[in-house]
Amino acid sequence: FCFGGKLVAVGCYHGLCVFFETEELKYHTQHQFGKSKKRGSGCKISGISTVPGHVNRILVTSNDSRLRIYDITEKSMICQYKGHVNVSSQIAASFDLEGSHIACGSEDCFIYLWRTEALDQHGKFSSRRDRNSLWESIKAHDSAVSCVAMVTCPTVNSSYSNENGLVTALVSGDYMGCIKVLGPITIS
Repeated sequence: FCFGGKLVAVGCYHGLCVFFETEELKYHTQHQFGKSKKRGSGCKISGISTVPGHVNRILVTSNDSRLRIYDITEKSMICQYKGHVNVSSQIAASFDLEGSHIACGSEDCFIYLWRTEALDQHGKFSSRRDRNSLWESIKAHDSAVSCVAMVTCPTVNSSYSNENGLVTALVSGDYMGCIKVLGPITIS
């Protein structure tokens, strides 16, 4: 669900994302992600989530090893992130609670983290399209990492805590069924 619950987004096998109005499941619009000139169609959409604090934006994960933030109102891509490996897996990226970082698993057994740049006065991300390949990675598992969540927890006297006494940790799972909690972590 996106756009404040007014729309539902459906990701398809060939990169098409179709939006329907939630009340009557009436067609609203669609967008093609990761379109390949060679194949004529896009890459499988493996995850869709909303951008915290922006009801009109979604984060789309696809099997071309890209994450894209898409504005539903303007029907345009805001920013694209690359660095992780996702060629054939069902891997979905997610935000932390504030929307300041994106976390995603990868087929190379790493967890990848991106810092979302601050919005400028026009509501656009300050990083350039197709150019945000600035990431941090953590070797976390021995098989493909399929799921990562950034969680914020209260702590007692930790040098990693923020001004509110909270720490960030990563919870991840891989294709072998192994679940790991990494933290507390500091993300630059």
